[in-house]
Amino acid sequence: MAVDSGEVSTNPGSLPYRTVGEWVVRSGHLYPNPFADVAVVGTFTAPSGAQLRVPGFYDGDGMWRVRFNPGEEGHWRYTIHSNPADLELAAEGEVEVTPRSTRGFLRSTPGRAWGFEYENGEPAFLFGDTTYNLFGMAYCGADVRPFLERRARQGFNLLRVRLPVSPFHPPEGYSDWQTRRTWPWGGSEQAPLFDRFNLDYFAVVDQVVRVADELGLGLEMIMRGGASSSRSTTVASSCRSGRNSGCATSSPGTTPSPAPTSGRR
Repeated sequence: MAVDSGEVSTNPGSLPYRTVGEWVVRSGHLYPNPFADVAVVGTFTAPSGAQLRVPGFYDGDGMWRVRFNPGEEGHWRYTIHSNPADLELAAEGEVEVTPRSTRGFLRSTPGRAWGFEYENGEPAFLFGDTTYNLFGMAYCGADVRPFLERRARQGFNLLRVRLPVSPFHPPEGYSDWQTRRTWPWGGSEQAPLFDRFNLDYFAVVDQVVRVADELGLGLEMIMRGGASSSRSTTVASSCRSGRNSGCATSSPGTTPSPAPTSGRR
């Protein structure tokens, strides 16, 4: 997939305001299921004294990552620890957050303007589109960057996206772009293991999210798996930094073009 974008800052000594920093810890302990058997948490202390706890995630090869986006300028302190305790998964340090001009995160403002604004007080008009299989298409090799760039030029600022996609349907299936299995978790669609993850798939999700953030496109990400009817949705923090007006409600029934879609949603 050709959606390469800038990497987050890893183990930074300084970090611009409202950008993502990443801290990496490693352990040689062989956990049977490293996704679930140990929890890595970062605690970040702001110049004001406020503390924020951020969960880390396992990313393969004995490596856990903690990502954090600071909302105050100045001198921060952090500690990283695990439960159960693993001394190899412990770290502490300091990071200087430098000034940066940005609108900041999106937040709700019921009863005012369009109901949303950025941290700097700028009203946000949400205008979006639906492209459920964006991640799956990228995982199967489609170049989704031109589509994302086109949507940004058209003034869109949010895309509604599903994490999983429909099962593979060869040879007469409607998802012609789907060239390989796209199950994001462990197990299978019929016997899912939601405490394990397909790291190759999530690496592609990570890249797409970074490009969307670069272009100012928010993502309403639908987390759904198997035959379950339950789901949760979140508006990704990429809403904060783009040049567009906001991070919109989705527009059901619209089909991004010419990016391929499944046609059955």
